[in-house]
Amino acid sequence: MAKVTPISEHFQHFQADLKETFWGDLYGQTRRAWQRFFQLQSERQRDRFELTRTRRLGDSMSHCSGSALNSRALGGILTN
Repeated sequence: MAKVTPISEHFQHFQADLKETFWGDLYGQTRRAWQRFFQLQSERQRDRFELTRTRRLGDSMSHCSGSALNSRALGGILTN
């Protein structure tokens, strides 16, 4: 007849595995959420920088009439 391991020992192993899985999953999800947050924040800052740069470029080019650089030449980034 096979020896039966007490339930408490089985439960202790199950509980340890459950804790490892829970904390590992939580850590992984938290890490992915922070990565996504910082990626979006980086994209927002980049877009804000590009917008201010094109506005400054537009302001400096607005006094040049007949310039070869127009909205179409700059890819439509300048609007009047």
